[in-house]
Amino acid sequence: MRGLVGVVMVLFALQAMSQDLLNQIRPGVGGSLKIGGVKTILKLKEDVDVTGTPVFSLAYSRRVSSSFDVGAEFTSQDMAGSYLFDVDVAGTTIKETMSFTYSRRAIVFHGNYIYPIESDIIEVYSGIRLGIKRENVVGESSQSQINELAKLADLLDGFGVNPSVVPLGISIFPIKNFGINITSNIGPTYFANAGIIIRF
Repeated sequence: MRGLVGVVMVLFALQAMSQDLLNQIRPGVGGSLKIGGVKTILKLKEDVDVTGTPVFSLAYSRRVSSSFDVGAEFTSQDMAGSYLFDVDVAGTTIKETMSFTYSRRAIVFHGNYIYPIESDIIEVYSGIRLGIKRENVVGESSQSQINELAKLADLLDGFGVNPSVVPLGISIFPIKNFGINITSNIGPTYFANAGIIIRF
């Protein structure tokens, strides 16, 4: 009998949690200014060409009260580029092509204030984020390119802190467990992000 009561209590607890929908998973796609930033860094080079993906993101958040949630987000962006650089060969200067790939990965932790709006469909929030980022350059491997790649790595490679502010985010839930999300961001990684939300 006690075992049966325990099972019933667990089922009631799980049902209550499912009704509260305290957890969210948010895959998304963001816009970034980093491609332009890399081009600016390489502005003194010749025939610079840089292309890249949008910022892909995957976030998890947990509602800790009626007004706050906390969570974490992973973001990823890749680029490919090339430019011409000078190489001295037996006293003669020639042009070689430097081809490279550049990747950015970040993990950030966030806290959001959820505004008290009387709606089961719309959530509006602002927040802060802090995490770490890793930027990495990979290039070709001839001797002249290795030397040039080292110079490029000095400009782009490295770890760093990833602070940002979310001025405004909006989530819309046309159905209880599923919605769409748009987030603005001031700081690294992306300036805006849009995606879907799964609540559970």
